[in-house]
Amino acid sequence: MSTTTVLNPVAGPSPALSESGLGLDSLEGKRLGFLSNNKPNSEVLLEAVAKPLSQRLGVSIRGYNKGVPSLNAPAELLEQIDKECDAVVLAIND
Repeated sequence: MSTTTVLNPVAGPSPALSESGLGLDSLEGKRLGFLSNNKPNSEVLLEAVAKPLSQRLGVSIRGYNKGVPSLNAPAELLEQIDKECDAVVLAIND
């Protein structure tokens, strides 16, 4: 008799969202995080958005990469982003 192993490829539940950055009146002079999901071209897309924001609004740019595209960002990374940024842009691109 053989044994069949079934794997569930679904990631765990998403972590709770922080409300500390919600409701910004302006991005001017803010610390803006850009979180790549590590899919092809996601960082290219983020850079294309970040550069003009930095030039026009004086936004301070901080880049992050969550690693594995199919998994949630690690809680430690989300906590770091929450501490270092006023708002975050996420790229999901192929």
